[in-house]
Amino acid sequence: MLDNSNLSIKRFLKNLIGFLVFSLFFSLELSAQLFDPFDIRFVTSQKGGITMLSNVSVSCGSSGGCASAVAQVPPNGNSSNENFSMSYID
Repeated sequence: MLDNSNLSIKRFLKNLIGFLVFSLFFSLELSAQLFDPFDIRFVTSQKGGITMLSNVSVSCGSSGGCASAVAQVPPNGNSSNENFSMSYID
């Protein structure tokens, strides 16, 4: 006759094998891998240039050199906005 420790070992192994079979079965079914890669759906070519448009909410006011900095249109201008005191435009 089997003693109590052998029964608990058999029960543990039975549960372990059941859990491994269950895990193996579901691990084959549950997959988050993308099997079909994304395809390009639409491609077009547009002739023309890029126009820069912005909404000004601050300006350098009337400080020195401000008029020449404001007159330069990006991206062709060479002025930088480092030394101007900016104020909100109403």
